[in-house]
Amino acid sequence: MEAATIVAGLTRAVGDVGMAEDLAQEALVDALTQWPRDGVPRNPGGWLTTVAKRKAIDHWRRQNNLDAKYAALARDLDTRVDDDWDPDRIDDDILRLIFIAAHPVLSRQNQIALTLRVVGGLTTDEISRALLVGKATVAALVADEPEVHGLVALMEFQSSRFAARTDPHGAAVLLEDQDRTRWNRAQIHRGVTALQRAARAVGRRGSGWGRYALQAALAECHAVAPTAADTDWSRIVMLYDGLRQIAPSPVVELNRAIAVAMASGPAAGLRIVDELTGLPESHLVPSVRGELLVRLGRQCEAAAEFDRAAQLADNSRERDVLTGKAGRARAAR
Repeated sequence: MEAATIVAGLTRAVGDVGMAEDLAQEALVDALTQWPRDGVPRNPGGWLTTVAKRKAIDHWRRQNNLDAKYAALARDLDTRVDDDWDPDRIDDDILRLIFIAAHPVLSRQNQIALTLRVVGGLTTDEISRALLVGKATVAALVADEPEVHGLVALMEFQSSRFAARTDPHGAAVLLEDQDRTRWNRAQIHRGVTALQRAARAVGRRGSGWGRYALQAALAECHAVAPTAADTDWSRIVMLYDGLRQIAPSPVVELNRAIAVAMASGPAAGLRIVDELTGLPESHLVPSVRGELLVRLGRQCEAAAEFDRAAQLADNSRERDVLTGKAGRARAAR
């Protein structure tokens, strides 16, 4: 339980289970070197946690782009070991670790194996004996983490933009119009790190990317672009091509059409939208058609599409926005 407490506390601090385990292992290596020489500290768990956090700070300092996260962790890190640290206390950190290990994107067997590994601290051999399965099977189960890391990355990317998503009046601000200086860079970095973990897990398994990892990769394209004009739309199209293979839906096709329009021009995107089926009662299709028609200079058709979208919208603010777009399209004829 002490090992789980250390990993759980580090997970809360760094936002990544894999990194937390690596930091804990590095701290343990230091302990094996120093303790025989200097003696075992009065609070070994607190010593390991403190050393691991300092290693995290060193890691972020080398990257030269995580000042906010470095400062937040540094404020939380005392210059001495916390003598009040209790390895037997089951606190919120361990609960967070359990929730990550038992996330529903994993199968039940994956959840059990991952919980025994990161919470219980069991080795692959011990888990193998407990579950009565081969060691190779357990290794695969424990390594089957890409979707969890992908989901974590997706949530970090999405929540990093919360502060910029609405204007002072509460109206939604489109992604391309958002003030990117208000995006939370620490969260974006955590998302990038989690996505890298997902990529390594995929590499170990020799399998393809799952839906959450692909969605996180899509969100990353927007999150790391300095401006809307710098967005890598060709990569976004490629990622949507992958997503439509494993999780096809009309919404995925519509978003892909938008990406194609941004990468190859509005005419290419409009052809895809015109062939789309499956969203007959949604305001999204006529709304997107209206935007593409405006870019093509077909203002009358665009106004009609915005009118239709406004009729289908079930949100008053969306209706007002769409009605305004219809009016501007008519005025631009």
